[in-house]
Amino acid sequence: MAGSIYGLFQNARASAATTNYVNALTYAYVHGWRIYDPGFALNRDFEAYEKLRRDAVIHHAIEQRKHLVAGRKWSVEPASDDEVDKVAAGVIEQLLMRIERFSAVRFNLAEAVIRGSAWGLIQGKLQDLPLWDKQIRSWWVPTQVKDMSKLRVIAEPRVDQNGHIELNNQIWSMVKNDWVDLLHPEWFIKHVYDDVEESMGFGRGLIDAIYFMWWAKTIIWNEATG
Repeated sequence: MAGSIYGLFQNARASAATTNYVNALTYAYVHGWRIYDPGFALNRDFEAYEKLRRDAVIHHAIEQRKHLVAGRKWSVEPASDDEVDKVAAGVIEQLLMRIERFSAVRFNLAEAVIRGSAWGLIQGKLQDLPLWDKQIRSWWVPTQVKDMSKLRVIAEPRVDQNGHIELNNQIWSMVKNDWVDLLHPEWFIKHVYDDVEESMGFGRGLIDAIYFMWWAKTIIWNEATG
């Protein structure tokens, strides 16, 4: 009897968790106007990331992890063994090599491992180049990828004609002083880490796990020096 009662109790807890989750998800998608990053650490303290980086041990661990993700050596692999794909990969690789401080760009995008997601704004210009068949053609060449904080990005749920809910990214415009639709997603690089449903498209980074250790460390430090 005790075992069955315990099983029912556990089942009730699981049922409550499921009900709360689906209700919150439905509200966010159907009734919510804008969806902000649901990350635990960020919601506990909007300066959590900057505070964590002031801890020398955590800062070193973060930098080391990012260096592992964004190594110096890189290459573009063709989608298949087809000759067209190989040529395309070669062209893309030559174009990427023209991006200023490309190692730093990949290092910044590796921030997604920690924060959950990272964004970069692509900038470039037209150049006449002989990239694959020695004939000079006009190519749009990426020259810079400027880091953009994920805090400037939110999601807005919209229902399409078929009744499907989609998340539309919006960014904060400093010119219009308002959230505006991301009309040209091809101008941006979006790197999402651990993109599960619960993260609402913002990803889930290691900061949520590190935050607990940092928080406990600050409590112990305050108690020891108080």
